Amino acid sequence: MKKVFALVTVLLVAFFMFMFANAQEQPAQTGTAAQEKAPELTEMQLIHQIQAALANPTETARLCEEFLTRFATSQNIAFIRFQATLAYQRLNNFDKLEEHGKATLALIPGNPAILAILANGYVENNKVDEAEASADQALSAVNNMVKPAEMPQEQWDAQMGELKGNLYSTLGYVHLQRASKSDKAGKDRENELKKTVELFEKAIQLNKMDDISYYRAGISYALLNKKDESLASYAKAVAIGQTTAAMAKSDMEKIIKTLQDAKLIGDVTYDGLIAKAKQELGIQ
Repeated sequence: MKKVFALVTVLLVAFFMFMFANAQEQPAQTGTAAQEKAPELTEMQLIHQIQAALANPTETARLCEEFLTRFATSQNIAFIRFQATLAYQRLNNFDKLEEHGKATLALIPGNPAILAILANGYVENNKVDEAEASADQALSAVNNMVKPAEMPQEQWDAQMGELKGNLYSTLGYVHLQRASKSDKAGKDRENELKKTVELFEKAIQLNKMDDISYYRAGISYALLNKKDESLASYAKAVAIGQTTAAMAKSDMEKIIKTLQDAKLIGDVTYDGLIAKAKQELGIQ
Protein backbone atom coordinates (compact mmCIF):
# COMPACT_ATOMS: atom_id res chain seq x y z
CA MET A 1 0.00 0.00 0.00
CA LYS A 2 1.51 3.32 -1.06
CA LYS A 3 0.48 6.53 0.64
CA VAL A 4 0.22 9.47 -1.73
CA PHE A 5 1.40 12.82 -0.40
CA ALA A 6 -0.75 15.19 -2.41
CA LEU A 7 -0.08 18.14 -0.13
CA VAL A 8 3.60 17.34 0.01
CA THR A 9 3.63 17.63 -3.75
CA VAL A 10 1.95 21.03 -3.55
CA LEU A 11 4.51 22.18 -1.02
CA LEU A 12 7.41 20.99 -3.13
CA VAL A 13 6.07 22.79 -6.17
CA ALA A 14 5.86 25.97 -4.14
CA PHE A 15 9.40 25.51 -2.83
CA PHE A 16 10.87 24.96 -6.28
CA MET A 17 8.94 27.40 -8.43
CA PHE A 18 11.32 30.22 -7.56
CA MET A 19 13.96 28.44 -9.61
CA PHE A 20 11.98 29.10 -12.74
CA ALA A 21 11.59 32.78 -12.04
CA ASN A 22 15.31 33.28 -12.61
CA ALA A 23 15.84 30.61 -15.25
CA GLN A 24 17.03 31.98 -18.56
CA GLU A 25 16.15 30.58 -21.96
CA GLN A 26 19.29 29.15 -23.52
CA PRO A 27 20.18 30.72 -26.87
CA ALA A 28 19.11 28.69 -29.89
CA GLN A 29 21.75 27.14 -32.14
CA THR A 30 22.62 29.29 -35.13
CA GLY A 31 24.87 29.04 -38.12
CA THR A 32 26.13 26.12 -40.16
CA ALA A 33 26.23 23.58 -37.30
CA ALA A 34 22.52 24.08 -36.63
CA GLN A 35 21.72 23.54 -40.30
CA GLU A 36 23.77 20.35 -40.58
CA LYS A 37 21.90 18.38 -37.90
CA ALA A 38 18.47 18.37 -36.31
CA PRO A 39 18.53 20.82 -33.39
CA GLU A 40 18.26 19.36 -29.92
CA LEU A 41 15.81 20.77 -27.45
CA THR A 42 17.18 23.65 -25.41
CA GLU A 43 17.23 23.42 -21.63
CA MET A 44 14.04 25.43 -21.22
CA GLN A 45 12.27 23.54 -24.00
CA LEU A 46 13.05 20.28 -22.23
CA ILE A 47 11.80 21.72 -18.94
CA HIS A 48 8.55 22.70 -20.66
CA GLN A 49 8.21 19.15 -21.99
CA ILE A 50 8.70 17.78 -18.48
CA GLN A 51 6.02 20.13 -17.15
CA ALA A 52 3.64 19.07 -19.91
CA ALA A 53 4.26 15.36 -19.15
CA LEU A 54 3.62 15.46 -15.40
CA ALA A 55 0.44 13.40 -15.71
CA ASN A 56 2.52 10.60 -17.26
CA PRO A 57 5.13 9.43 -14.70
CA THR A 58 6.90 7.14 -17.17
CA GLU A 59 7.45 9.97 -19.64
CA THR A 60 8.33 12.41 -16.86
CA ALA A 61 11.00 10.03 -15.56
CA ARG A 62 12.44 9.53 -19.06
CA LEU A 63 12.63 13.26 -19.74
CA CYS A 64 14.16 13.97 -16.35
CA GLU A 65 16.87 11.39 -16.95
CA GLU A 66 17.57 12.98 -20.35
CA PHE A 67 17.79 16.42 -18.75
CA LEU A 68 20.23 15.20 -16.09
CA THR A 69 22.44 13.68 -18.79
CA ARG A 70 22.47 16.78 -20.99
CA PHE A 71 22.31 19.63 -18.49
CA ALA A 72 24.13 18.33 -15.42
CA THR A 73 25.26 21.81 -14.31
CA SER A 74 21.91 23.55 -14.80
CA GLN A 75 20.57 25.83 -12.09
CA ASN A 76 17.29 23.89 -12.44
CA ILE A 77 18.75 20.52 -11.41
CA ALA A 78 17.00 20.52 -8.02
CA PHE A 79 13.60 20.96 -9.65
CA ILE A 80 14.33 18.16 -12.13
CA ARG A 81 15.49 15.83 -9.36
CA PHE A 82 12.29 16.63 -7.48
CA GLN A 83 10.10 15.82 -10.49
CA ALA A 84 12.00 12.57 -11.01
CA THR A 85 11.48 11.66 -7.35
CA LEU A 86 7.73 12.16 -7.66
CA ALA A 87 7.57 10.28 -10.95
CA TYR A 88 9.37 7.24 -9.52
CA GLN A 89 7.17 7.38 -6.41
CA ARG A 90 4.10 7.05 -8.65
CA LEU A 91 5.83 4.23 -10.53
CA ASN A 92 6.55 2.42 -7.24
CA ASN A 93 10.23 2.34 -8.11
CA PHE A 94 11.75 2.75 -4.66
CA ASP A 95 15.41 2.50 -5.74
CA LYS A 96 15.07 5.40 -8.18
CA LEU A 97 12.90 7.36 -5.75
CA GLU A 98 15.64 7.05 -3.14
CA GLU A 99 18.36 7.95 -5.65
CA HIS A 100 16.68 11.16 -6.80
CA GLY A 101 15.28 12.01 -3.37
CA LYS A 102 18.73 11.88 -1.80
CA ALA A 103 20.19 13.88 -4.68
CA THR A 104 17.52 16.55 -4.22
CA LEU A 105 18.15 16.63 -0.49
CA ALA A 106 21.88 17.11 -1.13
CA LEU A 107 21.01 20.24 -3.12
CA ILE A 108 18.44 21.50 -0.60
CA PRO A 109 19.49 20.10 2.79
CA GLY A 110 16.81 19.67 5.42
CA ASN A 111 13.84 20.28 3.12
CA PRO A 112 10.93 18.76 5.07
CA ALA A 113 8.82 17.86 2.05
CA ILE A 114 11.63 15.86 0.46
CA LEU A 115 12.39 14.21 3.78
CA ALA A 116 8.70 13.29 4.08
CA ILE A 117 8.67 11.60 0.68
CA LEU A 118 11.82 9.66 1.55
CA ALA A 119 10.40 8.69 4.94
CA ASN A 120 7.26 7.34 3.32
CA GLY A 121 9.30 5.44 0.75
CA TYR A 122 11.45 3.92 3.45
CA VAL A 123 8.59 2.81 5.69
CA GLU A 124 6.66 1.28 2.79
CA ASN A 125 9.78 -0.74 1.98
CA ASN A 126 10.35 -1.93 5.55
CA LYS A 127 13.35 0.32 6.22
CA VAL A 128 11.97 1.50 9.53
CA ASP A 129 15.14 3.04 10.99
CA GLU A 130 15.71 5.16 7.88
CA ALA A 131 12.03 6.11 7.82
CA GLU A 132 12.06 7.21 11.45
CA ALA A 133 15.22 9.27 10.99
CA SER A 134 13.87 11.04 7.89
CA ALA A 135 10.47 11.71 9.47
CA ASP A 136 12.03 13.07 12.67
CA GLN A 137 14.28 15.38 10.64
CA ALA A 138 11.27 16.54 8.64
CA LEU A 139 9.23 17.33 11.75
CA SER A 140 12.12 19.29 13.21
CA ALA A 141 12.49 21.24 9.97
CA VAL A 142 8.74 21.96 9.76
CA ASN A 143 8.77 23.38 13.27
CA ASN A 144 11.56 25.78 12.27
CA MET A 145 10.03 26.93 8.98
CA VAL A 146 8.95 30.54 8.46
CA LYS A 147 5.84 31.35 6.46
CA PRO A 148 6.54 33.19 3.17
CA ALA A 149 5.22 36.75 3.44
CA GLU A 150 3.03 36.37 0.36
CA MET A 151 1.27 33.20 1.57
CA PRO A 152 -2.02 33.58 3.51
CA GLN A 153 -1.77 32.30 7.08
CA GLU A 154 -4.76 29.98 6.62
CA GLN A 155 -3.15 28.32 3.60
CA TRP A 156 0.17 28.00 5.40
CA ASP A 157 -1.44 26.44 8.48
CA ALA A 158 -3.37 23.97 6.33
CA GLN A 159 -0.29 22.88 4.39
CA MET A 160 1.91 22.57 7.46
CA GLY A 161 -0.81 20.62 9.25
CA GLU A 162 -1.18 18.22 6.32
CA LEU A 163 2.58 17.69 6.15
CA LYS A 164 2.82 17.05 9.89
CA GLY A 165 -0.11 14.66 9.70
CA ASN A 166 1.61 12.67 6.97
CA LEU A 167 4.77 12.48 9.06
CA TYR A 168 2.91 11.33 12.18
CA SER A 169 1.23 8.65 10.07
CA THR A 170 4.59 7.50 8.74
CA LEU A 171 6.01 7.31 12.27
CA GLY A 172 2.94 5.40 13.40
CA TYR A 173 3.59 2.80 10.75
CA VAL A 174 7.23 2.62 11.86
CA HIS A 175 6.14 1.60 15.35
CA LEU A 176 3.47 -0.76 14.03
CA GLN A 177 6.12 -2.60 12.04
CA ARG A 178 8.37 -2.76 15.07
CA ALA A 179 5.49 -4.11 17.16
CA SER A 180 4.93 -6.86 14.61
CA LYS A 181 8.52 -8.01 15.12
CA SER A 182 8.37 -7.93 18.92
CA ASP A 183 7.59 -10.76 21.31
CA LYS A 184 3.80 -11.09 21.28
CA ALA A 185 3.71 -11.43 25.05
CA GLY A 186 6.34 -8.82 25.76
CA LYS A 187 6.08 -5.32 27.17
CA ASP A 188 8.05 -3.91 24.25
CA ARG A 189 5.30 -4.91 21.85
CA GLU A 190 2.61 -3.29 23.97
CA ASN A 191 4.61 -0.07 24.25
CA GLU A 192 5.20 0.00 20.50
CA LEU A 193 1.47 -0.45 19.87
CA LYS A 194 0.57 2.32 22.30
CA LYS A 195 3.03 4.63 20.54
CA THR A 196 1.54 3.57 17.22
CA VAL A 197 -1.98 4.50 18.33
CA GLU A 198 -0.78 7.84 19.70
CA LEU A 199 0.88 8.77 16.41
CA PHE A 200 -2.03 7.68 14.21
CA GLU A 201 -4.40 9.69 16.40
CA LYS A 202 -2.16 12.75 15.95
CA ALA A 203 -2.27 12.23 12.19
CA ILE A 204 -6.06 11.91 12.24
CA GLN A 205 -6.45 15.09 14.29
CA LEU A 206 -4.68 16.96 11.49
CA ASN A 207 -6.54 15.19 8.66
CA LYS A 208 -9.85 13.58 9.58
CA MET A 209 -10.08 11.97 6.12
CA ASP A 210 -6.80 10.04 6.45
CA ASP A 211 -8.17 6.57 5.73
CA ILE A 212 -4.78 4.87 5.95
CA SER A 213 -4.19 6.13 9.48
CA TYR A 214 -7.69 5.02 10.50
CA TYR A 215 -7.06 1.58 9.02
CA ARG A 216 -3.68 1.15 10.66
CA ALA A 217 -5.00 2.50 13.95
CA GLY A 218 -7.71 -0.16 13.68
CA ILE A 219 -5.02 -2.83 13.38
CA SER A 220 -3.15 -1.40 16.38
CA TYR A 221 -6.27 -1.27 18.57
CA ALA A 222 -7.14 -4.84 17.60
CA LEU A 223 -3.67 -6.02 18.60
CA LEU A 224 -4.16 -4.23 21.93
CA ASN A 225 -7.47 -6.13 22.27
CA LYS A 226 -9.44 -2.86 22.20
CA LYS A 227 -12.25 -4.11 19.97
CA ASP A 228 -14.55 -1.08 20.24
CA GLU A 229 -11.81 1.37 19.27
CA SER A 230 -10.66 -0.96 16.51
CA LEU A 231 -14.15 -1.23 15.00
CA ALA A 232 -14.64 2.54 15.16
CA SER A 233 -11.34 3.17 13.37
CA TYR A 234 -11.99 0.55 10.72
CA ALA A 235 -15.50 1.94 10.19
CA LYS A 236 -14.10 5.37 9.37
CA ALA A 237 -11.66 3.87 6.88
CA VAL A 238 -14.62 2.12 5.23
CA ALA A 239 -16.76 5.26 5.30
CA ILE A 240 -14.06 7.33 3.58
CA GLY A 241 -14.06 4.77 0.80
CA GLN A 242 -10.48 5.06 -0.42
CA THR A 243 -7.62 2.56 -0.75
CA THR A 244 -8.10 0.80 2.60
CA ALA A 245 -11.91 0.43 2.55
CA ALA A 246 -12.05 -3.21 1.41
CA MET A 247 -9.38 -4.36 3.88
CA ALA A 248 -11.01 -2.45 6.74
CA LYS A 249 -14.41 -3.96 5.88
CA SER A 250 -12.94 -7.48 5.92
CA ASP A 251 -11.26 -6.91 9.28
CA MET A 252 -14.45 -5.43 10.75
CA GLU A 253 -16.48 -8.44 9.68
CA LYS A 254 -13.98 -10.83 11.29
CA ILE A 255 -14.08 -8.94 14.60
CA ILE A 256 -17.88 -8.75 14.57
CA LYS A 257 -18.16 -12.49 13.89
CA THR A 258 -15.74 -13.26 16.74
CA LEU A 259 -17.80 -11.11 19.11
CA GLN A 260 -21.04 -12.67 17.89
CA ASP A 261 -19.70 -16.19 18.45
CA ALA A 262 -18.71 -15.19 21.98
CA LYS A 263 -22.09 -13.45 22.49
CA LEU A 264 -20.29 -10.19 23.29
CA ILE A 265 -21.55 -8.05 20.41
CA GLY A 266 -24.71 -6.61 21.99
CA ASP A 267 -26.67 -4.45 19.57
CA VAL A 268 -23.61 -3.41 17.54
CA THR A 269 -23.94 -3.99 13.78
CA TYR A 270 -21.71 -3.38 10.80
CA ASP A 271 -24.22 -1.01 9.19
CA GLY A 272 -24.67 0.86 12.45
CA LEU A 273 -20.93 1.35 12.85
CA ILE A 274 -20.58 2.67 9.28
CA ALA A 275 -23.52 5.04 9.74
CA LYS A 276 -22.00 6.42 12.94
CA ALA A 277 -18.59 6.83 11.27
CA LYS A 278 -20.12 8.76 8.37
CA GLN A 279 -21.97 11.02 10.77
CA GLU A 280 -18.80 11.78 12.72
CA LEU A 281 -16.86 12.46 9.51
CA GLY A 282 -19.60 14.59 7.99
CA ILE A 283 -20.09 12.23 5.06
CA GLN A 284 -23.55 12.18 3.50
